[in-house]
Order: sequence, then structure tokens, then C-alpha cells
Amino acid sequence: MNTGLLLIFMVLIGALIGGMTNFLAIKMLFRPYEAVYIGKFKLPFTPGLIPKRRAELAEQLGRVVTDYLVTSDALEQKVLEPDFQQKISVMINQQIDQMIDHGYTLQDLILKINPNFKASDLEQELEQTFEKKIKRIYEKNKHLTISEVLPNELHEVIESQLPEFTSYVIQQIDQYLTSEEGQRKISESASKFLQTQGFLGNMVSSYLGEDGLAEKITPAIKMFLSSNETHESIQKLLEKEWIKFKEKDLESIRELAINIDLEERIAHYISNELNIKNYLEQPIGELFEDQMAKLKEEWVPKVVEFAFQKLSLQMSTLLEQLNLFDLVKQEVETFDVSRIERLVLEITKREMNMITYLGALLGGFIGLIQGVLVLLIT
Repeated sequence: MNTGLLLIFMVLIGALIGGMTNFLAIKMLFRPYEAVYIGKFKLPFTPGLIPKRRAELAEQLGRVVTDYLVTSDALEQKVLEPDFQQKISVMINQQIDQMIDHGYTLQDLILKINPNFKASDLEQELEQTFEKKIKRIYEKNKHLTISEVLPNELHEVIESQLPEFTSYVIQQIDQYLTSEEGQRKISESASKFLQTQGFLGNMVSSYLGEDGLAEKITPAIKMFLSSNETHESIQKLLEKEWIKFKEKDLESIRELAINIDLEERIAHYISNELNIKNYLEQPIGELFEDQMAKLKEEWVPKVVEFAFQKLSLQMSTLLEQLNLFDLVKQEVETFDVSRIERLVLEITKREMNMITYLGALLGGFIGLIQGVLVLLIT
């Protein structure tokens, strides 16, 4: 054989063997996916290296992730970063804007969390809560006097308002006297009184008539009410009654009410005044219109900061509860080997090809050396 052809043939054979060997070695990392049997005899090197060692690989990856990649210190540092918290705040504000644009109400938001929610159920629960709270307060303080229950500031406010309350009472009486009903009551009362005074009383009543009696008596009563002495007398009377009232305990006042459903009625009144259903059916954009800017600029960042500060303190416990090691291990063990192969080869395609080419280059070089040695020997 021609010397040149011999060398070329040896180089090509060596390159083919080297390239195919490396190519086969790369493939054997992943394939075959399952063990291959001929009868009861299992072929060696089956399954491939990664499928065969998948359990060990899963365990090692779990340790790498939990010990070096996703650690409590790293996560604590991340959640406390101002930039990260700002991004979360922006994301929350975007969600708020979307809810406002869609006209969501509080009831819509609650229904997303609890599809069985009913406003009537909430109102009933609130009433029951108010009632229980009022009863607990009463049972706890029923032997205390009003003076002991009410704060000193409220005492001072009530006592300072007594003069104005006195004026209000006198004003209401004066208005009643000048009303049609008040005039009629004065006429009837004066007429009855004069009828009890014999002949002279009957004569006066007949002369003036009921309307005339009211016209004559009303100015005198109004003059009496407008006098300073009357104002002072009524104010002193109210002050005495207030002092007596302060010394009564809650139990005695409760007995005066005579209504065994008093707590229930108070709770129902509070619930009606709150009008929960109206708030639930109102769009959140309208409900929080005045506070929306403050909510997004101040409250959301503060809530996010507070939440992540608390989360950072519990990060170690949280990771323990998540059991990240077992989670990663289970995911890797159940991961399709063919997908692992595709991912690895897509990432390392260029390097894997270079390894194959390098095997062919080395094989060709070895074939060249072998060819030279053959020529020298022969």
C-alpha cells in the first residue's frame, strides 16, 4: 500500500474511533433511560450514568440548594433590601389600581376569598359580637357607679355643658308653649282649674274663653322661663340630678330600663348605624377616595416593610416548615430524564461538540503515530 494512503487511512480510523468514543460516552451519561436486559442478564452500563445515579443526584442537589443557594440568611437579606420592598409595593399598588379600574367593591374582594360570603351573615355576626361585648362590659362593671365608669374628662365635659343644656331645655319648653298643641294644653288646664274655683272661676272662664285664657297666661309663663332666676333654678336642679345619677351603679340603672333585650337593642342600633352593607357594596375607589393617595404612598410601603421584617425573623422556621431539601429531592427524582438531557445538551451543546471533535482530533493524531510506527517497523 502506498505510504501516504496508509497514513491517511490510519488517521481517519483513529479520528473515527476517537470521535465516536467521546460521542458515545456523552450519550451514555443519559442513555439508556432504563436498564436493558437480555433474558435475565442486565447489560452493563445500563441505565445511563445520570438515570442510574438520579437518587444520589437529587439528594446532592437538595443539599446544595438548602446549604449554599437558598439559605435563611440569604433570604433574610433579600426581603430586607429596600429595592426589593419597593418593587413589591409597586406591584401591590398596580393591583390596587386594577381593582379600582374594574370598579371592585369590598364585597367583590371578600367573595374572591370566600365565595359563600353573605352581607346579612356578616351583619348578624357583628350584632352578636356587639351584644356579647356589651354584656361582658356590663357584667364586669355592673357594681360600679356611673362616676367610676365614666372617665374624668367626660365628667368635666358633661358638667361644663349643663348651662347650655339648661338653656336648651327652657328653649324647648318655650317653643312648645307657643305651638298649637301647647296652647291647647294651656287652655284645657286653665279651664279645668277655673271650673274648680266656683262661681268666680266659671265667670272668668266664660268671659275670656279657652283661647283667651291661653293668650293671657302664655306671656306670664314665657316671662317666668326667660328670667335669670328660673335659669339658675333649673340648672341647680339638673346639677343635683346629675350628682344623684353619678352615684347610681350600672345594675340599678339597668333595672330602671326594665327591658331584658336592652343589649340586643343597643347592638342592633349600632349595627344599623354602621350600615355595613352600604360599605360592602360601595366601590373601593369611592370608599377610600380621600385616603387612596396616602394608602398607596405611605400605608402600602409601611405594611410591606413591617411584613418583611416580621418574615425575616421567622425565615429559619419557615424554611424548616417548607422542608426545602425534601422538596428539591422529590422534584429531581420525579423529573423526566429526557428533559434533563435536553436541558443539559441545549446549554452545553457547543462544549459537547468540541469534546467530540477533540476525541476525533486525538484519535486522528494517535492513528498518525501508529501509522508512522508501522512504517518504521516494516
